[in-house]
Amino acid sequence: PRMNPPPKLSTTSMGSTSNRRVQPRLGLFRAAALLLVIGALDAAAFLFYAEGLQRTDAWLVGLVSQSGRAISVVGGFLLFAERLRKHQWLGVTLVAAGLAMAVAG
Repeated sequence: PRMNPPPKLSTTSMGSTSNRRVQPRLGLFRAAALLLVIGALDAAAFLFYAEGLQRTDAWLVGLVSQSGRAISVVGGFLLFAERLRKHQWLGVTLVAAGLAMAVAG
């Protein structure tokens, strides 16, 4: 069977279509810089994790490190004014309550 080529992405402007391929907005230099920043932040997180294990109990470090997703959600809300849905607020609340109960004993 004959296979069709992949469809070309087209842009529309006032109803007209074009067969031009859409170019990604992120250049190679910018993408490489972004990957370096992400790698550096990941390495820093590992170093902070190791330092935390030396300074405090392992259960506390594990709790804080596993709450990273909730911290990211709250950071997106505070730094980038993201809107959170009710179930996201519920999740953040449950994580905060669980952390509070674990630390309080």
